[in-house]
Amino acid sequence: MELGGSSSSSRASDVLPPSDVLDSLMPKIPSVVVVSRKATLLQALTQLGQQLCEETTENIGDGIYVCTLRVGLPPHGSYVECTTKEFLGYSTFTCAQSVEHACELALSYLVDCGLIIIDDINYKKTKQLYEAQTWAMLFEEVADRLKTAVASTESLHRRLLDQINDMCADHSSRLALSSQPMVSVGQIDAPSMLSYTGPVPAKTWEQALGGYIAKIHEQILSFLTKQSKV
Repeated sequence: MELGGSSSSSRASDVLPPSDVLDSLMPKIPSVVVVSRKATLLQALTQLGQQLCEETTENIGDGIYVCTLRVGLPPHGSYVECTTKEFLGYSTFTCAQSVEHACELALSYLVDCGLIIIDDINYKKTKQLYEAQTWAMLFEEVADRLKTAVASTESLHRRLLDQINDMCADHSSRLALSSQPMVSVGQIDAPSMLSYTGPVPAKTWEQALGGYIAKIHEQILSFLTKQSKV
């Protein structure tokens, strides 16, 4: 007597095609063939009778590489004589990628100026993808740097605010400053709000200094409040 499960399994195996046939029917991920932008640029310059005049690379810190290319160009557009043009490439990964980026920009310029046509059906799509990835990485790097800079600036303003409060606590009468307790300004904890209580215009240099300190204190609180809402 055959078990029902065994019979169902046999019928299913009879219906399904062999495994090698199944593999051939599965969608394939195309292999990526990377064509060197530099090799393409050198080939293009040779055909134009020009050359790559200069290539320098530099690590400017934080893992960012910069490549500077100076490329010879034949007369084109409004240029009636041979000229040279610089192209800057960036990469947050390797020095070689910054070179490739610079060469990509140079190739784009040659194509846009009508100096060359690259006979590659994938060139336009590859160029757009390469540029999108490169700019996305750069924007992410710049965004991280800006966040760090803002955090550092906010920290400096907080320390300055504390120093002003400590100084004014000891010399409020001479500076003609009044300290009003505060719970918070927005999300910024502040021990006090300083107000100038002296005559206008000030009669002594201490009073004039107190007026400036009160304005600076107010501006710092305003800056920190705006930062807390971002």
